[in-house]
Amino acid sequence: MGKLQWFGALLAIAATSSDGAPFSGVNCELKQPPAESGEDGIHGYAMKVYPRTRGMSKDYTGCVTTWMPTNAGYEILGVTA
Repeated sequence: MGKLQWFGALLAIAATSSDGAPFSGVNCELKQPPAESGEDGIHGYAMKVYPRTRGMSKDYTGCVTTWMPTNAGYEILGVTA
């Protein structure tokens, strides 16, 4: 397993609430990045992020998801609430 895959696995473990359940709320169940996702370059990879900061209101309480590119498309790197 490569460094980026280990990093993704660690973030996936950290991306659950303290009781072990996944987050719930707006944008918490996304499996693939929507077309309007933002991009951020990290270690030579074009990560996708949704929703974009400019698309969130000040009282936004949903999730922000980051995806990393893979040979098969995109895989969730992390979810924050």
